[in-house]
Amino acid sequence: MLNPTHLQTLRMVVAEGSFAGAARTLGYTASAVSQQIATLEEEVGFPLFDRRARATVATPEALMLADESAEVLGMLEDLGSLVGDIAHGRRSHVVIGSFPSASEHLLPRALTALRRSGRVAVELHEDEPQRLLPSLVDRQLDLVLAYEYDLVPLRWPGGMLRDTLLSEELVLVAPASRTSLGERPRLADLADEVWMCTALDSDGSVCLERACAAAGFVPNVAFRSNDYDVVHRLVGAGHGVALVPGMAVRPAPDIRVLRPEGLDLFRHVSVLRRGGAAKPALSAMDAALRDSAHALAAEADWLTGPSTRDADAWLRDSRD
Repeated sequence: MLNPTHLQTLRMVVAEGSFAGAARTLGYTASAVSQQIATLEEEVGFPLFDRRARATVATPEALMLADESAEVLGMLEDLGSLVGDIAHGRRSHVVIGSFPSASEHLLPRALTALRRSGRVAVELHEDEPQRLLPSLVDRQLDLVLAYEYDLVPLRWPGGMLRDTLLSEELVLVAPASRTSLGERPRLADLADEVWMCTALDSDGSVCLERACAAAGFVPNVAFRSNDYDVVHRLVGAGHGVALVPGMAVRPAPDIRVLRPEGLDLFRHVSVLRRGGAAKPALSAMDAALRDSAHALAAEADWLTGPSTRDADAWLRDSRD
């Protein structure tokens, strides 16, 4: 079996570009680093570095081994943290990344359920999914709540486990005064409307553009905001219409929530974690999130909760 310490040293030599640099970072002597790499070369049966007079150059095999060992070393780090928590009676610490709508609607009930157990401490970092997922890969986050629009498919990071929690129907919000729209307007009938949506090139914006293109027009987007409260206030004041996902709907007297005829689009919300993560609290967090999603879906017609699979039956994404 390969020595994890030697693999960690290999990764540091590759990152620093020299034995001396790795020794400084790790707090070893250069001789100790050289000995560890030599031992690792004996174990694997092939050279890992081309030792030149003025440079140490990693072989392609060394680069591959350094890259592939990252996940295994991370799992061992998770396991070490778990052992420490058990040995000292500490609460498990889970770091979650979430986007604003999920933070507002899905997380509060889930965190309340976890708090009752008294054994899980949660830290929250909020941002858009595309900026959170790299931190999940780099092990700065344990779980990430992310979304995917029907017309904007994503390629999820490799090695992740993904569990779909909620599907949000995309609905039209329009001023209450616009009774002429009817209850089921066709998207093509909205070609002359002023639109509002999320930031340019965001997934929500791209989805709107593709849906309107399929209906034969380019939307006149005059207002862009990632704050759905702002969107709803602008709509309520009569400044335009918007296509929003279910969790973003803010029912109000000055707003009409409509289902455009023939528009069958959803935003799907998932929770992701790294495969092989050792923290038992991750399954507890997923179960709490699924319960929260079920409760939320029961409150709104435009939300669909998770399937009835077991709470800890994570799905490995087929595209990783």
